[in-house]
Amino acid sequence: MLPLPFELASLLRETDGVTNEYGDAVVWSVRRLVEDNLAMRVEPDYLELYAPFDEMIFFGDSDMGPQFAYVHTDYGPGIVVWDHETDRRRLVVVSLRDYLARCFIQGNAWFR
Repeated sequence: MLPLPFELASLLRETDGVTNEYGDAVVWSVRRLVEDNLAMRVEPDYLELYAPFDEMIFFGDSDMGPQFAYVHTDYGPGIVVWDHETDRRRLVVVSLRDYLARCFIQGNAWFR
């Protein structure tokens, strides 16, 4: 698993997660971040249905189902949106600041 990115660790030191006006966990609490990431790597259903999550750190979601995770690209860290129905993973932004701005300014479907 990747190390926790500095910008995410810094945010989590100040808040234990971030929710939008609808109560969606834009950034999960530390507890959920740890529990969900561990579960996704050991639960048999996840291991059978999806490509490995070894190079991803999930940290937030949308009310529409997709989840967001840090990945490391050839150009540095990035944030992908993961669709659990198709297992599609697509780079959407390169920083937590950009991710949060889009979540709060553009709304829940910004990543589509």
